[in-house]
Amino acid sequence: MADRYTIQLRKPRVQDAIELAKQADNPAIFAGLRDYFPSPYSVDDALRFIETVHAKTGPATDWFITVDDRVAGVMGLFLGEDVYRHNAEIGYWLGEEFWGRGIMTACIQRTVEFAWKNFDVTRIYAEVFSSNAASIRVLEKCGFEREYVLEGIVTKLGERCDSICMGIRNP
Repeated sequence: MADRYTIQLRKPRVQDAIELAKQADNPAIFAGLRDYFPSPYSVDDALRFIETVHAKTGPATDWFITVDDRVAGVMGLFLGEDVYRHNAEIGYWLGEEFWGRGIMTACIQRTVEFAWKNFDVTRIYAEVFSSNAASIRVLEKCGFEREYVLEGIVTKLGERCDSICMGIRNP
């Protein structure tokens, strides 16, 4: 289904801030993310995010997801340091109007392939709230497996849930 769209992972641009804020300012997006993600999400929040990405040095590890040249979400790869240097955490969100089309599956697959080719990484993982069944499913489609569950450690929107660690190893 994703092949019916032109999907890109590209560097954020300042002119995308309004569309980013439009997609991000959604309680359904906030429900699946850590609390440092602003809600409500304003154009100023989008501009701060873009500025932070542009200030980073080294290879790109944060991208806008675009669908038919429209900003649809964000994908990030967070490289481990010190004893965790061969690991990377993947994080992402996708605007609700783009859900259920295979877009995130395609983006995760591309990001995993990019990580294997460009970094000395042997494992990529994602920490997912147990309340986010769709994210767990998309990671499983991409070959991630459940590594462990930390029971009741997440408090999101006043509710407690589990944190599920999904991981994939470099073949």
